[in-house]
Amino acid sequence: MRPRIGLIGVPVETVFLNGDFWDGVPYTAFIPQLTTTARDAIITHAKKEDIAIDDLGEVDFGAYDPGFNTARIAYQGISPFSLSKLKFISKEMLEQKRVETLASASAYDIFLAVGNSHAGAVLLYESHDKVTRCDYHADFGNFPKSPATINYANYMDWVHHALEGVHVSNYFVKYFQEGKNVYGTLAGDSPERNSVHANHFDIDVDCFDTALQIQSLYPHANGANKVKPVQVSAMIRASEDSRPGPFKIGFWEYRCYDDARGEGITFIVDSITQAMQRGI
Repeated sequence: MRPRIGLIGVPVETVFLNGDFWDGVPYTAFIPQLTTTARDAIITHAKKEDIAIDDLGEVDFGAYDPGFNTARIAYQGISPFSLSKLKFISKEMLEQKRVETLASASAYDIFLAVGNSHAGAVLLYESHDKVTRCDYHADFGNFPKSPATINYANYMDWVHHALEGVHVSNYFVKYFQEGKNVYGTLAGDSPERNSVHANHFDIDVDCFDTALQIQSLYPHANGANKVKPVQVSAMIRASEDSRPGPFKIGFWEYRCYDDARGEGITFIVDSITQAMQRGI
């Protein structure tokens, strides 16, 4: 019997004032229909591989129209005059939607999420998860208190403070916030050292070799990664977790318009195929 597969979009985006990466803390906005193109692409490409996926739409943070084109807002930034037209995500909103998302996930064997900002990853995390995390950045400052707001660079601090018994193996990390270590263990960059007991893969596509042109927003400023998608999909295939509940995969920082060669969407569908073949 084929596994039931569900997909949800998390329409949260990281926005820099005037596009300046170094001008203070970024804003984290929610923008309706932000993940529609990505979800449609996943569904369409999966059908070509005879994979059926239930599209659960987007997490509903509220409806509004910013009144301007937000398609490439992460790259273009936003002026102070347009800032008031966006609506911003709060920690409380993410925590509430996390409970609802995990309730929806319980009906599936494999549960997928896709989103523009890594802040959305908190929706898949729950206590006692065993996580294989693939990212160029640690997204962890080891702060003494839970962050007042959750963004793409501190969401692992929220995991650290809010959840119990989460075991995280980090792969491909080269950038460390505040000069601190990662949350969990630093597993390095060898695909042979995969965490075979993971029930949750947390994947930021900026971990991949930039030559593949899956994303171009975040450069490999601390040294190039040469990670290929097949390395990560092989890790998914090798996972042997047998606990009840869905096998979860989050695809983060993925924007279809930035996937210049289609390598990203190919990786996502291959990851689903490998997840279906776990244990075979």
